[in-house]
Amino acid sequence: MDFFVHITGSAPRSSGSDAIVLIQRTAYEMARALLREKIGVVALVGGSLNEKTAAFDDEILQAAADHLTETGEDGVLIQTVRHQTRWIDRIGDVARENLRLLANHARAESLPDDEYFGGDIRNAQAELSDGAIVIGGHRGVSQTARLLMDSRPPKPVDEIFVKGIGGGLSADVRTHIDESRDWDSKADLRTVHEESDCARIAYAVASDIALRLRKQAVAASGETKREALSMKNNDEFQRDHVVLNSARREALNTHMQALDSFLSNNLDGFRKTERQGSHALGTIIRPTTDDAKADADMLVIVDLSTIDHRCYVPQLARALTNSDAYRDKVEVKNKCVTVHYSERSKLEVNLVPCVESDGRFFICPRDEDGFQETDGTGYREWFNHKNEITSGNLKRVVRLLKYTRDHRVWFECPSIVLTTLAAETIKQSDRGNESVSTQADALTTVLERMSEKLGRTPYPPTIANPALPSEKFDPKWSRDGYSRFNAVIRQMANDAKSALRETDKEKAIAKWQKVCGENFGGVGSSERSAPTSQLAERGKNDQAVSQPPHRGGASTTFISYSRESESHKDWVESLASRLKADGVKILLDEWEVELGDEIPRFMEESPYESEFTLVICTPQYKSRCDNREGGVGYEGRIMAEATLRADGNMGKIIPILRLGDWDKSIPAFLAGIKGVDLSGDPYSESEYENLLQTMLRVNV
Repeated sequence: MDFFVHITGSAPRSSGSDAIVLIQRTAYEMARALLREKIGVVALVGGSLNEKTAAFDDEILQAAADHLTETGEDGVLIQTVRHQTRWIDRIGDVARENLRLLANHARAESLPDDEYFGGDIRNAQAELSDGAIVIGGHRGVSQTARLLMDSRPPKPVDEIFVKGIGGGLSADVRTHIDESRDWDSKADLRTVHEESDCARIAYAVASDIALRLRKQAVAASGETKREALSMKNNDEFQRDHVVLNSARREALNTHMQALDSFLSNNLDGFRKTERQGSHALGTIIRPTTDDAKADADMLVIVDLSTIDHRCYVPQLARALTNSDAYRDKVEVKNKCVTVHYSERSKLEVNLVPCVESDGRFFICPRDEDGFQETDGTGYREWFNHKNEITSGNLKRVVRLLKYTRDHRVWFECPSIVLTTLAAETIKQSDRGNESVSTQADALTTVLERMSEKLGRTPYPPTIANPALPSEKFDPKWSRDGYSRFNAVIRQMANDAKSALRETDKEKAIAKWQKVCGENFGGVGSSERSAPTSQLAERGKNDQAVSQPPHRGGASTTFISYSRESESHKDWVESLASRLKADGVKILLDEWEVELGDEIPRFMEESPYESEFTLVICTPQYKSRCDNREGGVGYEGRIMAEATLRADGNMGKIIPILRLGDWDKSIPAFLAGIKGVDLSGDPYSESEYENLLQTMLRVNV
């Protein structure tokens, strides 16, 4: 656990029994909620003054014990145990048993013996805790809260009311809480009225305090995400790998100025030139290799001399070929004339003839029907406005996305389409908001919103110029190509979100390398290059699913199955329980997903958080998976798309035959993958042993 939160509280002597029960239940749910957020719990064990407070502490211990029993996670609790036996005697038999259970899985701390009220014990509590949550009434908690609040940086404090019983906090402490809380501070959303409120409110408060702790950790560790993506590492990465170097940019500018001067003197009807595309937007990137050429686009605006749109490209080409300076550099295309410069400079400029009529602009293809209206200036103004909202981070994000496309060859998407999709995600309300405050935040926000939008339709969307909706940008996607693009953006969003949350600098760099490539942050050490070693092998492995690196110890395994009957569900749980008892960590929806949890998120993240995914194959599972029906179809799509791109971040997939035969039960995307046959009743012990040894990394 990276953080530990002190749960404190009790009920005044005048409290009714109903309130006491609710306070105790809330303490239990709060401990559970924090532990699920990977936040350790600090409990004052043995310092209870009365039975009601002792019961409060018992609930926290019980929650930690339950969590440990279910997950096997270590480090879930700090025991703050007082040495005074008269207080130790207050804890009950259940608490004693839980203490024994937790003894090898908790960080134990001893608090000073003197002055229970105030003094050293409060300082000790504040020192041991990264934050505090106050439930119900408790005299003296304001002092602990103030010590936490006065820390540098301030440690987060929150409170939960129970049937009108406040947290015993002073007015200034409560004001501090209201001002620092990220979630809705309306009293109704943090007041427990009945037992059904306990879990909901506990999880809301736990989620918020976890977010605040992680934000503070980022700041306290030197603003890791800024260092990792927004400051030195990213600046060097963009300079050395992404941005077109200054010499080539200056050469492009010189060539474009020379072309403007030449055309103004040699092209009939010439009005002006306008820079367009990525060069004008500031999103131009360097080519994939040193031998590839960098290009820029220019509109060449001329008088409307004829209604024959096919004449303008040849007219521009003639003006250039009549010149000794450009004769050997010209290539005539459908909508433009490209000027190729020397092999040494590796630059080219695309000149696009354009006519103006009543303030509207039209390009002039020679191989298509009619003029085509365009509004590059309006597009540029729209994009610059979006970029200004992000304080310039949008340009950097677009460059990173284009770099990923070109250098990692994960997907195909024209630059104008990629730029438009990214910019469309930026909202006016993002101005001054943390969602785009750094390049890390902006990249994560753009990817998450793009993924959300693209996930709404299985068909390629229509992409238009926001400044001129009639101007369509052709993404040139097949349905499979769009599906691949969609899958890659979703995976990049998940990877970016994970990297953004990481508070360790080296780990953050390694995670950003999953998004940006192994050149990000430098690859100076074997430790840093290890997480990205698989990236170089993507697309080279003939296996449908690649093997993740050995992490040592028991593997984590996700089980994907169809809920086709109670007996089948029971069989899956029985298998999961046996594997767990044999040392395998299991991710099963029945055990992991609780009320209020996001089921799609569990489906999306579990295969990537696991070293193995067991697919329980039945004819019904195959049908649902192949036809993309329900939850099975959703999980199947995620796994199939990862398989398609040989995603080294997803664990190995093992088909498990439960019903029918392989041909009728295995999903199409797993055809040819060796599986385990557990179809018998009882199933084969040798097959089970083979499966178990594989997951425990034992040579068969």
